[in-house]
Amino acid sequence: MTRLVSVLIILVWAVQGCAANQARSELQRLEQHMRENTNAWFSARARLRAMCDIGVLCTPKLMKESNTASLDDWEIMMLPAYTLVVSVHEEELRRRHAPLAFEEYTLAAARVLAERADSGGISQEQLRDGFSASWAEMFQHVRNEAVYRLSAVEAARQADAETWAKFNSVASTLAVILTGVVVGAAAASSSYAPQPAAPLPQPVICQASSLGRNTVTGQSYGMTVICR
Repeated sequence: MTRLVSVLIILVWAVQGCAANQARSELQRLEQHMRENTNAWFSARARLRAMCDIGVLCTPKLMKESNTASLDDWEIMMLPAYTLVVSVHEEELRRRHAPLAFEEYTLAAARVLAERADSGGISQEQLRDGFSASWAEMFQHVRNEAVYRLSAVEAARQADAETWAKFNSVASTLAVILTGVVVGAAAASSSYAPQPAAPLPQPVICQASSLGRNTVTGQSYGMTVICR
């Protein structure tokens, strides 16, 4: 019985927290993804500055200064063509990971806006406004994803707690049942006594005695048999 319950406990501990661990891993992957986005942003900016330093044609352009959620950090800086700016940023991003679906939409919008700004179809201010709208939408998705994954962690933690509670109940019931079986068997074993063997029958001993003979004819008068 003890061995069976121990095996059950080991099996449950093996899966205990599985859902919560998986949910936490998903949240940690999102956090890592955002850190890599920041690294990609600063690497792209460093490359763009280096391009200007080695002679690539750079002119004053409106550009978002950071990759934070803020929409008020646009500044004039020396940069190459907008299409090259977007291309370098996208290259650094994909070098680290595959963009999430809502990030792909922002990249697509940035490519279209960059081409139109470089060709003179829109002003730099219009590029800023269009990109900011796409950027705000992307960050709303990021927040929603983070909230969803945080909620998943809590829900999974509660689910694992309920699973463990159910196991405790089942294991306790099983232990009671098995203990009853073992105790009953032990009690039956301790109170058992073999039936006494029937006594062996005593042997019957018989003794025959002659009643004598007729002295004239010699005929026997018979015999007497006594059994004890």
